[in-house]
Amino acid sequence: MFVWFVLSLCVCASSSLEAVDLGSAEVARDAAAALDELRRLSDSGVYETLSIKKIKKATAGAGRFHKVMNLECQLQSPYLDSDFELEFLVMKDLNDGTVRSVSVDPLPEFPRHIVEKMKAEKIQRKIKEREAVFDKMEKAYLDEQEESLKLSPDKRTELSAYKTKELRKISSLETTTPEIKSMISEILFERLDRLERIEAGVESRS
Repeated sequence: MFVWFVLSLCVCASSSLEAVDLGSAEVARDAAAALDELRRLSDSGVYETLSIKKIKKATAGAGRFHKVMNLECQLQSPYLDSDFELEFLVMKDLNDGTVRSVSVDPLPEFPRHIVEKMKAEKIQRKIKEREAVFDKMEKAYLDEQEESLKLSPDKRTELSAYKTKELRKISSLETTTPEIKSMISEILFERLDRLERIEAGVESRS
């Protein structure tokens, strides 16, 4: 869906528009659709804080290929000192009323420090979301590895094939049995003992 429209066409379309009941379902629906499109325009997410406080005027009409709804609205946001007035021009399919495009005039303006703050918060949310996805994938992997250990006839040999970091993660899982935790502790102790012997020159790395 496009969120812009040629200004000259908007002016021509508005000349044949007629007043519409502000309490009608069509006005409420078109206003909500227009606001949704406006909220998507902001990279920082600051437009997502906008809400419609009041619809001051609504006019509508139909052309050869589309329907038009013009809405004069007051928008509010906790980050604006006062209400912001603008106009939505909603272009809709002539047959089923599907919203095809929305123009906004003028675009709301927020203080620069608010925009930067919202942008930083959005970035942090995205980072946390990615971390949550990776944590979920890692847990699924470890659960799968633990399940395979339960089915293995020789668990200690199987455990010995894991890297030290992986063994520690498996051992930290609540679902890991005491038997497996004990085996992991033995393997880690043996690795540490061998490392100390290598560093002392008692044993070679080969």
